[in-house]
Amino acid sequence: MSILEVKDLEVSFAVGSMLNRGALLGVAGVSFDVKAGETFALVGESGSGKTTLARAVNGLQQISAGSVTFDGQRIDGLGVREMKPLRRTMSMMFQDPIGSLSPRMKVGDLVTEAYRIHGVKADMKAETERLLSLVGLNMDFADRFPHQLSGGQARRVGVARAIALDPKLVIADEPTAGLDVSVQGEVLNLLNDLRERLGLAMIIITHNLHVVHHVADRMAVMYLGRFIESGPTEEVFAAPAHPYSAALLSANPEPDPDKAKNRIALPAEVPSLLSRPSGCEFHTRCPWAQEMCSRKAPEAVNVGDRRVACHFPLEQGASPPVKAEVS
Repeated sequence: MSILEVKDLEVSFAVGSMLNRGALLGVAGVSFDVKAGETFALVGESGSGKTTLARAVNGLQQISAGSVTFDGQRIDGLGVREMKPLRRTMSMMFQDPIGSLSPRMKVGDLVTEAYRIHGVKADMKAETERLLSLVGLNMDFADRFPHQLSGGQARRVGVARAIALDPKLVIADEPTAGLDVSVQGEVLNLLNDLRERLGLAMIIITHNLHVVHHVADRMAVMYLGRFIESGPTEEVFAAPAHPYSAALLSANPEPDPDKAKNRIALPAEVPSLLSRPSGCEFHTRCPWAQEMCSRKAPEAVNVGDRRVACHFPLEQGASPPVKAEVS
């Protein structure tokens, strides 16, 4: 059963002056669902629309078109007051583990802040101990301030805050950003453990593909605000069908030196959202692009259990041609 359903969602931003106003499309017609107990990952370069999409789902960003249904209820268009009760069951972890915590509050007050915001009566000391225990911290941390925490400890406090009111969905924006590799693994194992123990659904926003492979059941690759490939994580990793997915995966650090030689270098910079390329928006950087790609936008097609927006989906192990026919 899906806890979250997003259909044809668009987010646009007004740009320009009062006399020459236009619109920038940050998220362009995205559809997906997240099932109860599942982790869904949003992947892409900076500026691809991942965080904007997550904020729109969570009601923190106004949407321009489409719908968002959470736990059977349409929530797009709800006001701040109407959204408040839903924030008990849909929480968000922000990217900066220490910066997202108030420097004037102690950890004990931070992890139980949601109880006070939502007027939930509880034994705060007992709840503090329960939440800290769930994320692997003891009560000694309750009297510390954020500046007295390491990055990994601060992230654990952020996780405790996110799960305080037993939500059904947690949205985590770059949950391992700024952490050492060993600490990243600890945080990912913690998220997996909590998902299983508490039956959480999760949306993970990241550019770190190791994170995706470790925690996500399904994933979507975003480019210029669109899904260009989505489906089961293992299937995408085993045989990416979109050239952009293949390039991202080839750049993932590999201990095997032979695999490292097969990196696909993407030419040029990511196009500006203010001047989207015609046709397939990836054709200006795609090593496999053909003349048709510059003229016609691709329709999403089924490749195995995935949806892929490409005129010429890649076969497994495909290598880019020596010369690309890009117009």
